[in-house]
Amino acid sequence: MHSKSYIKFTPEEIDKLHFVCKSICTRPDNSIGRPTKKELLSGLIDSAFGDALKNMYADDLITEEEFEEGLEELPDYLQDRTRQRAYE
Repeated sequence: MHSKSYIKFTPEEIDKLHFVCKSICTRPDNSIGRPTKKELLSGLIDSAFGDALKNMYADDLITEEEFEEGLEELPDYLQDRTRQRAYE
């Protein structure tokens, strides 16, 4: 399902997004260059989804099976990071 949405950000939110982008662009392992706004927001959504999975699993709100199913929706590097943080 795709839909077109427009979001109005505050100047402070724009500054934070630029800071996140700067962080990505200056990492030594950055081989993709500067992310587009869509890539940046998609990455932030994936990261928040991973945090939500970890938190819900830690609070026994989802089963291990549901946790693992949710992980499959994340990119590989986030699957590993989320799994590691959940089982610490």
